[in-house]
Amino acid sequence: METIKLKVDGMKCGGCSSRAEKLLIETDGIEAVSASHTESSATITFEPEKVSLDKVIDVIEDAGFEVAIIGDHLQ
Repeated sequence: METIKLKVDGMKCGGCSSRAEKLLIETDGIEAVSASHTESSATITFEPEKVSLDKVIDVIEDAGFEVAIIGDHLQ
């Protein structure tokens, strides 16, 4: 398992962060998600054997948000 924190621009309200969380948690290999529109970020725990970081970012970008990695992987 790896955990990463991403900067997610474009989340304007709680509905946006809920949408991002829903799309991510429905993705095979993603185990946990916490998105915050107030912090413009998402913390994601995923299994790199099942889903790549690129795929995680693609899911968020396909929802209409802009993504940047904040620092290194947390674990």
